[in-house]
Amino acid sequence: MKSRKSFCECLFLFIFLIVGNSIYSINYYNDIPINRPLVPIKVVCIGNSITAGYGNTSEDMAWPGQVNRMLGNGYSFINCAVSGITMCKNTDSPYWKTDRFKIAKESSPQILIIALGTNDSDPWRWDRVGGEFKQDYLDMINEFISNGNKPIIYVCLPPPLFTSVKAEQNRYIEEKTIPIIKEIANEVGAEIIDFHTPLLGASDKFPDTVHPDDNGSALMAQIVYDKFKQNQNVKVDISAVNGNVKNENIVVLKKGGTVTFTPSDETGSFIWSGPDGFISNNMVLVLDKVSRGGIYNLTYKSEKGVRSVYNFVVSLEGEVGAEIQPLLVDMNGRVLPSNYIKLNPGSKVTLQPSIKYYDTGIWTWNGPNSFFASKKSITLETIAMKESGNYIVTYTDNYGRQSSLTYTVKVEGEVLTPELIPYN
Repeated sequence: MKSRKSFCECLFLFIFLIVGNSIYSINYYNDIPINRPLVPIKVVCIGNSITAGYGNTSEDMAWPGQVNRMLGNGYSFINCAVSGITMCKNTDSPYWKTDRFKIAKESSPQILIIALGTNDSDPWRWDRVGGEFKQDYLDMINEFISNGNKPIIYVCLPPPLFTSVKAEQNRYIEEKTIPIIKEIANEVGAEIIDFHTPLLGASDKFPDTVHPDDNGSALMAQIVYDKFKQNQNVKVDISAVNGNVKNENIVVLKKGGTVTFTPSDETGSFIWSGPDGFISNNMVLVLDKVSRGGIYNLTYKSEKGVRSVYNFVVSLEGEVGAEIQPLLVDMNGRVLPSNYIKLNPGSKVTLQPSIKYYDTGIWTWNGPNSFFASKKSITLETIAMKESGNYIVTYTDNYGRQSSLTYTVKVEGEVLTPELIPYN
C-alpha cells in the first residue's frame, strides 16, 4: 500500500511539473511584447593578443568591446582574436589553424577588421617567412569573400612597440609590414585603420611595451569609432503607407502596405538585398503591396570608393516569429527548462534560448545597465547584484517576424568567491 501511495505521489508531482512548466512557459511567452530591436551590423575582428585583450582587465575592455559600446546597439562586434598568432601560414602559430578562424568565417561578417602583423614582424620570423606575408594576407581576405559573401574590409596598421628591447621589431613593422598592408588595401579596396602613427606617443598606455591597458585600448577604440563614423554616414529616410515607422531601421506594415527607403546621398552606387534572393540597384527602394516582410541590407559605395552597410527590418503587423523555448544552464552544468533563476553573487549562468525550427535569423539581447548582445546564448559570469533583473531576448527571422522572451535573473544572498584565473 505504501509503495502504491509513493508511486501516485510521484506521478502527480511529475504531471504537475510538466503541465505547470508548460503553462508557465506558454503564458510567459504570450505576455511578452515584441521588443523590436535593431538588427545590428555584424562586425568580426580577427587579430592577435592586442585585439584579444591580453593586457586588459577583461576581454570586454579590449578595443572591440569598447568601440562596440561607443557605437551602440546598431553594431555587433565579434572578437575572434587569438593571442600569439601570425598571419603567415608557415610559422609556429598561424591564425589559419585556430578555432576562432572557423568561427570568424561562419559568422558571415558584414564588416571584417583584420588586425594582424605584429607577431609576423618579429625579426626571427620575418627573415624566414616575411616574403609570404602579402600572399597569405590576400588569401585570408579571399576566405571571407567567397561563396557570395562581400564584407567590407578594414585592415589595421599594427600599433607601435616601445623601448629599445622592441626597437628592431618596431622597425620591421614600420619598414616592412605597414607598407605591405597599405599595398593590400589599395589592391583590394580595403579601408585602413591606423593604429600606429596616432599612438606613437602613448607608451604609458602600453605597460609591457606591446599590449595596451584599458586606457590604451580606449584610444584604439576611439580610432576605430572615428573611422566608422566617417564611413558609415548615409542616412536613409523611411516612409510607409498603411504602416508605422518604428525607428530609423524598422517599419511595421499592414499586409499590402508600401514602404519607401530614400538614402540621403544621391551619388555613388547602391545595392539592396533581401529575402529570397532579392536584389536591387536603385537608389530609392520601394516595396509595394508587401505580402511578406524581411531583413533588407543596403551596401553603399561612394564616388571615392568607400563602402558602408546598413540593415533594415520590414515586419507585417500581427505576424510573430517562432516561439522561443526557455533554457538555461546553471553553474553546475545542469540544463533547466526555465526562464527564471535565483543566484548568489559571484556565481554563473548561461541563458540559452532555443526555437523548434531551423535557426537562420538574428538573436539580440537587452538587459540591466544598458546590457546588449547579438548572439543566441549569453553567459553571465561572476555575476554581481547590479546584474539582477530582466534579460529580453528577441529573435528576428529572415522574413522580419520577431518574437521575444524575458529571462528573470535574481541575484541575492551570500557572495560566492570564485576561483581566480588570470585573464590572458
